[in-house]
Amino acid sequence: MAQNNNQNGAQTAPTTQSKAIAAMKDELANSVLRRIEELQANGGLVVPKDYAVTNQMNLAWLRISEMLWEDSNKVQHPVLEVVTKASVANSLLDMVLQGMDIQKKQGYFIPIKNKASGQLELTFWRSYFGDEKLARAQGMKKVRSVVVYEGDEFEYMYTEDGEIKITKHVPSLSRIDKDKIVAAYAVTTMADGSHSTTIKTMTEIRQAWMQGATRGNSPAHRNFTSEMAGRTVERSAMKHIINSSSDAWLLSEDEKERRVTNETAAAPAGANIEEAKFEEVAPAAITAQSAVPAETMPPIPTPTPVPREEATEEAAPAAIEDDPFNV
Repeated sequence: MAQNNNQNGAQTAPTTQSKAIAAMKDELANSVLRRIEELQANGGLVVPKDYAVTNQMNLAWLRISEMLWEDSNKVQHPVLEVVTKASVANSLLDMVLQGMDIQKKQGYFIPIKNKASGQLELTFWRSYFGDEKLARAQGMKKVRSVVVYEGDEFEYMYTEDGEIKITKHVPSLSRIDKDKIVAAYAVTTMADGSHSTTIKTMTEIRQAWMQGATRGNSPAHRNFTSEMAGRTVERSAMKHIINSSSDAWLLSEDEKERRVTNETAAAPAGANIEEAKFEEVAPAAITAQSAVPAETMPPIPTPTPVPREEATEEAAPAAIEDDPFNV
């Protein structure tokens, strides 16, 4: 079969969607909407009045349908042809449960390989803007970060109640160098006027980057290291606010990050959310040649979590919308 070359030199597989893939949209959308209605009826979910579920589902589907995945032979395939159908439904449900807006770049979809089955699964990840939205919903008014460079006069202390307090920071324009970052700190201000400070060394920041899909190797991380370091410590501060809320079980992404780094296969801390997700009946991947209609989604299961491999270049999309400079 003839292959076309794209501008990057990678081959592109035929993008004509099979009947099975074309039929997935309505089935998955209806399945997810039914699950959402069940959760709402049971009092387990309150969707914000200004959140249009159907519109967000359509926007997300359009985004997913345009995504390509590159295999080891540099051949690109539509993501919908290589990920499991249940994972698509789960990622859409994850987006809606968190109230994320795709158009506002509050999250993005990434295929990750399941170590146990060897298959690709689509996952939804919150972006910086998604974290900011949730933190503001919990009463955060603003968050500001500052980078500490080699040679800066920097001192901090712990108060009696264990809070971090910056006592001295004397920066200098002459010391700004993305290769000489020592640390970064973020200060959050809540609606009641209270403040909280989070500090991370550059070593800790790089360790956090290794948990992401691009493993800290995106153009933004390489070229705008100080800005991305600030974003990382801001996200750490905001996640503390998010995870301390009454909906922390719904919003936490800690388990997702652990699966990407392959550190543990333990059950997720927010086990309740798993009960709302879909179980894969037939794990065989949907192919472009398949004309078999997608199977009906089963009743709400309690699936057993499985470890996932590290997010390699093959598993990650070409562009990460979390990139603050890609606007």
